[in-house]
Amino acid sequence: MDRPRLAVLALAAAAIIAACNSSSTVTAPPPPPPGVALHDTTPFPLTGKHITTPCAGCHADTLYANTPTACHACHIARHPDRGECSNCHNTRSFIG
Repeated sequence: MDRPRLAVLALAAAAIIAACNSSSTVTAPPPPPPGVALHDTTPFPLTGKHITTPCAGCHADTLYANTPTACHACHIARHPDRGECSNCHNTRSFIG
């Protein structure tokens, strides 16, 4: 390939890269709420979807002591005849 053609291809590639860089942005996920790290010191460390749940979703009136940790305390039991929630569900996905 001759030099002029290589120069044109290099310019075209640079233009494409510049267009991609200017039209799209990659952002990091937002940091977790401050209480998430505190949960690591409790019997209920936050994982999966619980990380992004607002504190007030579990801690009504900002009461932190004695907050229930059983799934059914916050989640309606759709099929209680199937045993433990964790047999089919986890904090990252809802299976069946």
